[in-house]
Amino acid sequence: MTPGLSPRAERLIEAIEKGVQAAEDLKPGDLFTGAFGAADDAGYLHSKDMELHGLRGCFIRGYLVKLRERFPTGVTVDRDGKLVEPEPRTSHST
Repeated sequence: MTPGLSPRAERLIEAIEKGVQAAEDLKPGDLFTGAFGAADDAGYLHSKDMELHGLRGCFIRGYLVKLRERFPTGVTVDRDGKLVEPEPRTSHST
């Protein structure tokens, strides 16, 4: 526990970190379920517990920020819904 942070703040930070980790762990060939699928896999999706709703939002934010960093031009999936390695970006000189 970090000094000065409440237990709730610690849980929120942990949810963000788990979202970031989930996006970092994606590799070509993995089934891409999107942010809500990743949140469901991590146990943050289905609950009537209002605290879990806040944690889910933090997880999804961490996931999406890392996903955008890793795939700045977007995610590509094949017809089976599996992640495809992004094409290398080429620069065009005029």
